[in-house]
Amino acid sequence: MVPGSNPGRLTSTPLTSSFRSHAAFARRSSSRGQRTRTIPRVLFVVVAVMAVITVVGAAAQLARHPELRTAAGTSETILSWYLPSVVGIVGIFVFAGHAFVPGQVAAFIGWETGPFQFEVAIANLALGVLGLLCLRWRGGFWLATGIGEAIWLVGDAIGHLRDMAQRQNYAPGNAGSGYGDLVVGVLTLVLVVLYWRSVPSTRTEWNA
Repeated sequence: MVPGSNPGRLTSTPLTSSFRSHAAFARRSSSRGQRTRTIPRVLFVVVAVMAVITVVGAAAQLARHPELRTAAGTSETILSWYLPSVVGIVGIFVFAGHAFVPGQVAAFIGWETGPFQFEVAIANLALGVLGLLCLRWRGGFWLATGIGEAIWLVGDAIGHLRDMAQRQNYAPGNAGSGYGDLVVGVLTLVLVVLYWRSVPSTRTEWNA
């Protein structure tokens, strides 16, 4: 014991200093890991909530208004919920993820972060803004927004599925996007085609 030192306190040695450094590094790594998982979880919750709002809202509206239970009424009702919530709000949140915490989002997908993510962010922002503007405009505007969203989702799904096949990347953000985007993209295209064929105003705008 060093004269004058506190008997209840361990004297610092290279071994204890090394131990403290490793412990501090482990705590920082654990904290970073928790933050890395937090943002993707938030995005997942947003997607799930918007999907539930779309399904429940459209179902309730159709239940209350039997006259809407036609091809035109059903497609228009579902799109009136889907475009602002799933395309609009989800698009804005995905933009924020890629733009402001690209490392966390890339890690969730199983990719390296890079400048490409800013372009992905802007693409999601563009579609998100279009989705929200569907609250103001209908007809051909809905048709164009839905077609753009369907192309984006199906193309995005192809990229994720190809990455799974070529690199065996089964990270949750990659596999989930691959299958989920494909299903939602196809359903979006079916809805907008049904809307275009069933609602006279969209065909009038198209032929004008």
